[in-house]
Amino acid sequence: MHRSSTRPARHAVVLAVLAVLWVPAAGQLAAQDARLSTRAAPSDSATRSDSALAAEFATQIAQKRAVDDVFTRTLGGEMVVRKIAYVVDDGTTIPAYLFAPSDSGRRYPTILFVHGGLHGDFGLAHLAQVRALVRAGYVVAAPEYRGSTGYGRAFYEAIDYGGREVDDVLAARDYLQRFVPQADLGHMAIMGYSHGGYIALLAVVRHPELFRVAVAHVPVADLPTRMRTHPPWYEAEFVGQPSYGSPLHDDPLPYLARSPTMHASELRVPVLVHAADNDRDVFIEENRLLRDAMHAAGKDAAGLYTYREFHNPPGGHSFGIVDTPQGRSSWRETMEFLARRIGDGAAPGDTGGLTIRAAQLIDGRGGVLHDVVVTVREGRIARVDTGAAARQITRPSYELGARTLMPGLIDAHVHLGWWFDRDSVLQVGIDRRAPEVALRAIAANARAMLLAGFTTVQCVGGPEDGSIRDAIARGDLPGPRVLTSLDPILDRRLTPDELRESVRQHRARGADLIKLFASGGLGATAEPQTLSDAQLAATCGEAHVVGWRTVVHAMTAQSVRAATLAGCTEIEHGLQATDADLQRLASSHTIFGPQVCLVFQNYLDHRRVFGRSGFPPESFAVLADALPQARALFRRALAVPGLDIVLSSDAVAGAHGRNAEELVCRVTEAGQPPMDALVSATSRAARALGLGDRTGAVVPGLDADLIAVDGDPLRDITVLRRPTFVMRAGRVHREP
Repeated sequence: MHRSSTRPARHAVVLAVLAVLWVPAAGQLAAQDARLSTRAAPSDSATRSDSALAAEFATQIAQKRAVDDVFTRTLGGEMVVRKIAYVVDDGTTIPAYLFAPSDSGRRYPTILFVHGGLHGDFGLAHLAQVRALVRAGYVVAAPEYRGSTGYGRAFYEAIDYGGREVDDVLAARDYLQRFVPQADLGHMAIMGYSHGGYIALLAVVRHPELFRVAVAHVPVADLPTRMRTHPPWYEAEFVGQPSYGSPLHDDPLPYLARSPTMHASELRVPVLVHAADNDRDVFIEENRLLRDAMHAAGKDAAGLYTYREFHNPPGGHSFGIVDTPQGRSSWRETMEFLARRIGDGAAPGDTGGLTIRAAQLIDGRGGVLHDVVVTVREGRIARVDTGAAARQITRPSYELGARTLMPGLIDAHVHLGWWFDRDSVLQVGIDRRAPEVALRAIAANARAMLLAGFTTVQCVGGPEDGSIRDAIARGDLPGPRVLTSLDPILDRRLTPDELRESVRQHRARGADLIKLFASGGLGATAEPQTLSDAQLAATCGEAHVVGWRTVVHAMTAQSVRAATLAGCTEIEHGLQATDADLQRLASSHTIFGPQVCLVFQNYLDHRRVFGRSGFPPESFAVLADALPQARALFRRALAVPGLDIVLSSDAVAGAHGRNAEELVCRVTEAGQPPMDALVSATSRAARALGLGDRTGAVVPGLDADLIAVDGDPLRDITVLRRPTFVMRAGRVHREP
């Protein structure tokens, strides 16, 4: 991708403005720290009269007006100082400060400067920094997002930590675009201290196309850690917000979803982070977790994440705004970082769309194009150009060179909720004694599969999948599109009518499909059929009536035959299916999802962990014996005309992110033609999952689920193990 060039001339200005940096005297430090801090006084509104609260909010309004007056009187003689306001999409009016050079005849790089505080405001602690930035040639906008103080009780109580407040800040860009021609929005940064740094981190992750760079000083980075390092009243502030609603222990997901530590893999914009190891507000554990997550995602090596930890600086949490060697060093590095990064070059946020050039395109439907440019707008594929039309696009957003571009891969059978704990013991689902640990692990499974090129997965596992699916769909967590059955239907005691009711209940609870068990597992003692023909017919029939798909675990020939005759949608495993069973699948247009190697080999590769987790020793011999049987079944299935075979890895703990090994094995060990293997994991799988009108191919109108690999998978299928570019719904998660 094209990177921003630098502006060396700005460095001279940086050093000059450092000389005018105003810093508080030692006696003012406590007041400054209180304003910058993300700590707020405990709310005691339940024990105070309405008149007392009204008086307090009136005082805040008066104080804010006084701050407005100081900004105007102090800075108005040397720059433009205006108090502005804009209305966001839910009708809330957001006030903001605008500071700009007096020369209106040119355009200037622009900075969104975000204040800190669980409840706070943009105060005089930042006056000298604003002066320095404007003198260096920046337009500065400082939004007072919902929850800020100085605007009355309703605005104060509308706080939405990590949610709407981020949208409030981003909406300032629309105001600048309409009313401030001086603002060069193609060269825009976002910066903030403490909670403002937190908002800056979330903003660049959610909307990297808007920014060239971000600066986050002592940022809030991990909300679960924050709840543990702060007193109970602090967590109560979150419980009172509708987006959270529960304490961390009862529902960790919203706390995790709004933690920058969970989004390291999504960073696409250079970020500078400064932290203090003596910070008693944002304890250093938070930023070390963020540092480690960024390192694991390779963002430091890629030059996207620059971290500096200051040792015992005076001021602690507020060290960056006090006149000490460490404070001056932090500000100098900040100004130099901005000067280097907000330079000339192609502007982000181009409304013409994002463009991707590749030497080869495999379209997911069996076609191959060369020298292609794909244009993406608003998360969808807008154009696919070749020849002269492609050559007219001289500066694509992503130049992939000799790589092959193709649709994101689809796996029709995974188990997100299987994970290994720190003691290398298998865990399934969410342990209510430590739900945060489980959700971090499950979110990591989802992220691993996305970064491995799988942009859609069908999870046929447990009730925990629903909350992860929804968080990913909202953009709160990185991961593939998830379809889930929630918990499977396997109770053989249920009558046909009770099974029909169970289907309706699953649908009401938000399941995307129905998973049921028609047989036992592997081994000689496994039951050949666990649900009767009548039970299967009732379950699959009811699902068909309400428009729901059914996925059936069926190992034996008897169970495959029964599920097919019952009209079920998809058969999984089928290890003992006969040729007649396979032909019946084809003639009835039933989807077939066999496994060839990954799931069996994964159990064998991790036999110590699974053995420690309760798997009997003899089970591993059964799994080893299943490998040649699975390959033989797959070869027979390939020979059946019209049989719809989809990629279905059955990825469990230890296999997430290695899903492509199943494709590699199918081609190299079971004889599947490479193009057929790719189609089985793209357009055919999309149709099987009811998503053929959304994904699975590189054609205009579908979601921009795209990956790229080094080389040509039609010649070497193993290149699928290492995708170098991953985009889901127009959002880039991995780039060369």
